[in-house]
Order: sequence, then C-alpha cells, then structure tokens
Amino acid sequence: MRNGTTLILTSYDKQVAVLTPPAVARKQALSQLKTLGEIAEIGDISLWEIAKLVTKKRLNISTDYQTFISLILTAFSFTIRSITPEIANCSTTCLPESHKDPADRLIAATAICEGVPLVTADKRLRMCTSVRTIW
Repeated sequence: MRNGTTLILTSYDKQVAVLTPPAVARKQALSQLKTLGEIAEIGDISLWEIAKLVTKKRLNISTDYQTFISLILTAFSFTIRSITPEIANCSTTCLPESHKDPADRLIAATAICEGVPLVTADKRLRMCTSVRTIW
C-alpha cells in the first residue's frame, strides 16, 4: 500500500459523481475524498467502460468522449492505475466465480492489491468479503 490513503473508484461512481446529484451515501464517500485529502485512482479499464457506455448511448454527454474524460480526470484529480501482472492474477483468483464481469473483477483486484477501499455502488462487489468497500 502506498503512503497516505488511496481510494479506487468504479466507473459507475465517476459517472454518478459527475452527472447526478449525490445521495447521502455518495455524498459521504465523495466528501471523504475531499476532506481527508485522499488520492482517488481509477483503473484504466474504467476508461474503456465509460467509452462503451457513451458509444451505446447508455451515458448521454453533451460533448465528445475525449473531452468528457479529460474534464472528469481534471475535475476530480484522478490518477489512472494500470493493470499489473499481480492485479491480473488477483482478478482471477481473489473474487467469487459468481462475479463474472471482467472489468469489475479488475477494478476490485486493483483495490485488493493496493490494500485500499473500493468506492462502489455495485451490490455484488460490496458483498465480496475479499474487497473492502465504501458507499
């Protein structure tokens, strides 16, 4: 684990943070990011997930994808975390087989390998005992 606290966020959370007024739990998680000066990281797979949502028109934005991602990364000072061999291996061994989404597995594995909490609204990820979650 790195010095200081790092939080890994799922792409769903970034979309919610940027596009909708936060509910109480979301507000608390995002407030924790700001008030404690914690570093927020996103897995590089989240960039792909957001691009797919935009392409499939499941995420409506008023600009192009590149501009949108740049705005998110700048506004929230996100650091992009790349997949490492350790993360790839953990994504196949550290989570229950019932959780099939490969992107979610990589995101959760990133949090596990970094030893930091995952900020997610995904109920299946929150139920996994191998990953510490906030939401």
